[in-house]
Amino acid sequence: MTRFPFSGIFFLVIMSFSSCASENQSFPLVQAIVFPSNDHTHEVLITKEELLQGKRSFETSETFGHRHQVDLKELDVILLLRGLQVEVETNEVLNHKHKLELRLFDF
Repeated sequence: MTRFPFSGIFFLVIMSFSSCASENQSFPLVQAIVFPSNDHTHEVLITKEELLQGKRSFETSETFGHRHQVDLKELDVILLLRGLQVEVETNEVLNHKHKLELRLFDF
């Protein structure tokens, strides 16, 4: 099993915008900083559109054969939509969790 060479730094994920080719429209994304735990990290993709549609649970990418779930509370979503940063944790899998810092960038 290959381990990532970092253990004390965070992995910055998702800072750009996704676009819908058919409408040439951009959808703002939530920037997710996923801190490593157990010598690895994950990615998670959350869009403003999903938040506005009521989605509150998101799944991370698979790393070392497992994923985590990220559950946002209603207050988290309100703060994100107001442009504020929120801190959440994933669920526990294989005896570890990951801390996330989330912030919506709506340019």
